[in-house]
Amino acid sequence: RRVLFRSVAPTDTPENKLGKYSKIMSLEYIIGVIKVIEFTYKNNTHNSDLINNVEFSVFKENYTETDVDELLNISFIDTRVPLPKSKLLKLIVETISNAKYYQSALILQEKYKSKSKSDYAKSFETKKNIPQKQLQVMRNTTFLKNFSFVEIDELVDIKKFNLIQKEFFILNESLKLSKYLKNKPELRFRRLGKLKADGVYYPFKKCICIDINNAHSFMHELGHHIDLSGENELSLQSDFVILAREYIKELENTCNRCNNAETIKYYKKERNYFHTPTEVFARCLEIYLVSIKNVISSFLPDESSFKLEGGYPSITNSLKNNIEKYFSKLFKDIP
Repeated sequence: RRVLFRSVAPTDTPENKLGKYSKIMSLEYIIGVIKVIEFTYKNNTHNSDLINNVEFSVFKENYTETDVDELLNISFIDTRVPLPKSKLLKLIVETISNAKYYQSALILQEKYKSKSKSDYAKSFETKKNIPQKQLQVMRNTTFLKNFSFVEIDELVDIKKFNLIQKEFFILNESLKLSKYLKNKPELRFRRLGKLKADGVYYPFKKCICIDINNAHSFMHELGHHIDLSGENELSLQSDFVILAREYIKELENTCNRCNNAETIKYYKKERNYFHTPTEVFARCLEIYLVSIKNVISSFLPDESSFKLEGGYPSITNSLKNNIEKYFSKLFKDIP
């Protein structure tokens, strides 16, 4: 099936236009183009991130409702190549790219939550035979001011727990953490050897689990709680997506510059995990506190650990500025 497209010369008259054709194109191609235009139009007519939002545009274009309406006026008859003008082409490209990003982000986010649910059922229900000494500490800990439930198992050193408790009080006062803990999560101190992790967050239970011997993961897991415990997941909102796309881009750039074959192999193996929106959010929070606000605490990692194999890119000035911009505004907006 073929469709004929005319090139209309200035000298053409209504009487002789029918006889001049310059291009023959398949009907499938034209239908494809029409579907792309229809998709772009529908995705930008209601609450689109791209419309009147220069910051969200990769091309830094200020798309308007008028631009969207112009999609309906694209003509295939009087052009050699049936494509819209440059700005509309950019809008089409960005609309498809954003749809692909959100589709991928939602899949990765759901995998994260599904896996955490499975891990919780296997390993992290409250133990039945906790010693009385630990139970007494659990009932009287000052952590209960900010957490709905606190658990320490029989392997946790009480002296170390008391030190951690005091440090949290200082950190809480300094960073005003209480306002981020209004949706009080559970807090469990456990040995996490089986998971090969220093901390883990279970969103469906609003539960933070920390290995007391490696408490540097605390703010990372709290980042997951801040992201996932509200009405809307912050890491899927347009203002963070701008930052997430830049973060992922820099991750890929860092990988491309890396000369260590094992590091590259590991990063590629864990790429989907590192690209998961809530993981990007938690790492950006760590960078904000450690590299920008210069917070020193056993609840945070050392800046030297921000490496590709841990899901951290080389931090450019642009990325650093945008992380500071996002989290400064976020913490200011939280009442």
